[in-house]
Amino acid sequence: MKKLLSFIFFFFTATVLFAQTDTSGTELSPKESRKLMKKINEQIDFESMEEASLNRAVSAACTCIDSVLQVDLSTRESKKAVSACIQDQASAVNLMSQLLKSSLELGKKRKKKDRTININLSEEGSIIEYQKIENGLVDSCQSLKGFLAASNADASEKSFSDNERARYYYNLGEEAFKKKDYDKSIDYYKQSLDIDENSAWAWDNLGLAYRYKNNYKKAIECYTKSLEIDPDGTMPLQNIAVAYSFMEDYDKAEKAYGKIIKKFPEDPEGYFGKGRILLIQNKQEQGLDMLCKAYNLYTVQKNPYRADAQKMITYVYIDMKKTRAGKKKFLNILEANKIDFKVED
Repeated sequence: MKKLLSFIFFFFTATVLFAQTDTSGTELSPKESRKLMKKINEQIDFESMEEASLNRAVSAACTCIDSVLQVDLSTRESKKAVSACIQDQASAVNLMSQLLKSSLELGKKRKKKDRTININLSEEGSIIEYQKIENGLVDSCQSLKGFLAASNADASEKSFSDNERARYYYNLGEEAFKKKDYDKSIDYYKQSLDIDENSAWAWDNLGLAYRYKNNYKKAIECYTKSLEIDPDGTMPLQNIAVAYSFMEDYDKAEKAYGKIIKKFPEDPEGYFGKGRILLIQNKQEQGLDMLCKAYNLYTVQKNPYRADAQKMITYVYIDMKKTRAGKKKFLNILEANKIDFKVED
């Protein structure tokens, strides 16, 4: 059993290294397929394997992000590199998922000539895995959080405390947070705020620590306090929306993203976030319209995250094109947003 698990995880690690190669025609021989897949089907919990693959991908993506952010790049180049880190892992997880699904189907085949593993990587699957990894990184990758804070919001005079002792406890909170000791980080942030309660980022990070403890209500209270101190803070607005998303309170999450759009109408992140929330609620047409607006703003700003909006739009198309009426609505929404979408069915 241990040897088999080691083999599977070795295979997954290998796919990470070769994620960008063309694997669409990969096949194993019938004899190799039967022998390998019989063992896997009998002994492996596929759901657990997929979860383990995703966790490993999140960790690998964060390591990659740590590395690329050490290089002196422009914000635009850094965003592109961060996105590439996530996409590489999404491709690898998609490949692993297809292998597992193929193994299940293999056991159902009766004719020996059919006993081969056919791995067909789909764009839709890669998009879904990208989103899962991205969500995991929001929860666990401290370097990504710091990068987003620096790129999406300039530090104001209200961001940090002027009090040296308050900054001391704040920094201790940061160190504890990096070690995932959230209880200790909460204690340190509280001590910092006891000395100076007017540090917006201390409230932000206290809220983040509470969120990692799954205490979303307390997290939202902290983000709200941060906004009282610095109404122009984009991070607490984003974090409130994310917290409501984790609570599956999509109505409030949608309203939170709406506030971002109202306060920062030129920020594509508000439209992109609201679009995703609307899609979760099966409000395809409204969600698509928001994604189109995000796409256009990303394009004007020459932001590499435009590719993410484009992928999401393509994902919506895959679903809406199932009916003639749905396909027509899709094209009408894109036309209204002056986006030229070439359909190749």
